[in-house]
Amino acid sequence: MKPTERSPGHTENRVLICTQTFPPRMGGMEAVMYSLADKLSKGGFEVLVAADKPLGRADSYNFFSVNVPRFLRSETKRLLLRLRRFNPHMTICDSWKSVAAVPHSSGRLIVLAHGQEYLEPSNSKKAAIQKLLERADLIVASSEMTANLVKKLTPDKQIEVIFPTYMLDAANPEQTYAKRDGITQILSLCRIEERKGLFQSAEALNELCQEGFEFHWQVAGSGPDLPRLQEYVANKPIAKHTTFLGRVTEPQKEQLLRNASLFLMPSYQAGKSLEGFGISYTEAAKWGVPSIAGNVGGAPEAVLDGQTGWCIDGSNPQAIAEALREALSDHQKLVARGCEAKARFNIELAGDVTFARLLRLSQLDVSS
Repeated sequence: MKPTERSPGHTENRVLICTQTFPPRMGGMEAVMYSLADKLSKGGFEVLVAADKPLGRADSYNFFSVNVPRFLRSETKRLLLRLRRFNPHMTICDSWKSVAAVPHSSGRLIVLAHGQEYLEPSNSKKAAIQKLLERADLIVASSEMTANLVKKLTPDKQIEVIFPTYMLDAANPEQTYAKRDGITQILSLCRIEERKGLFQSAEALNELCQEGFEFHWQVAGSGPDLPRLQEYVANKPIAKHTTFLGRVTEPQKEQLLRNASLFLMPSYQAGKSLEGFGISYTEAAKWGVPSIAGNVGGAPEAVLDGQTGWCIDGSNPQAIAEALREALSDHQKLVARGCEAKARFNIELAGDVTFARLLRLSQLDVSS
């Protein structure tokens, strides 16, 4: 890509990523921000990542971290960015909080928004959000649900929805609903916490177990409620049908999804915590696996009820049991929804699709 001058001091192909969430710690947002840095760098852009923690490895972009006490981070990061004189054409922030660390002369400012951070904020937090988002040229929301929450705070700002699936490659044509004969393999892969609906799922699966349904439930991931869930399952008939795997590696996750028949994570709102979108559902869809998801937050946008899975009240064990009963009783429907999930993934959710949309909205020059 040949750099072109847009305004004095700002080079068209320079992008600053200012973020509090980035590897080496890994999670949903860390994966999103790492993927953006990687794709932009490989796409010919000169990228500078300003993070909170040391990366610990070399990569294809420039990187620095500000590992100081939290109350000093924004000011320190902003000072260091001024001294670097990077002069980006565009800056991407992982949330409204990171805007505070961005110097005013940082080009077009894009802020990512992710659901629960905008859910019923206190008056002081609301004022802080509004003040920082006033600087944004574009707000990219992870779902329509998130966009609607942001609009209540900043009704005059441009807000666009892009599902945060930049890190997911398109599905291989050979990744089809293969396995899926015999015992149904049910997979739950997530942080084990209240709002994921796994306790209610265990209760529902226990009911189906007593009705004679055959299945194997694999629970992957860790979290604050894992010991309690293990204790609950250990004393129920489903114990012999359940395997707890703990944390898994990326290759292990891929193998689990390859072998799964159904993805189970019926999330619901617990206090001010809810699913902003649900990347786990789209990871399952890539492998042709339909999901049983919640019907609140961004989950109904990640899983289309009646098409790519089931969206139900995740706080209600009977609603989960009803969806499971339908999925386990009708193999043809299970296969059809898995195929529909994969087809939709390739058209709407694959990383190259969502990244291309971000580039268009960012007004970056992508000509070679």
